[in-house]
Amino acid sequence: MALIPGTSRSGSTIFGATLLGFNRSTAAEFSFFMAIPAMFGASLLKILKADFSFGFWPLMILLIGTVVSFIVSINELHSQE
Repeated sequence: MALIPGTSRSGSTIFGATLLGFNRSTAAEFSFFMAIPAMFGASLLKILKADFSFGFWPLMILLIGTVVSFIVSINELHSQE
């Protein structure tokens, strides 16, 4: 269903999970975890297109920002339970 134009991947996974009987919180958590590989892959493709032309400090900022945002999102996800 996510391949239909205008349909979001997260919306279709949450919708599918609720159809299978999961509650909204579990469906949203599932959708979040399903998005991790897609976001990682998209970021990797952008880095490859830039030919790794990052200097040391921009690369450190990118890595630190990625790790911090992942930790914050996991913390936020578990604080809602």
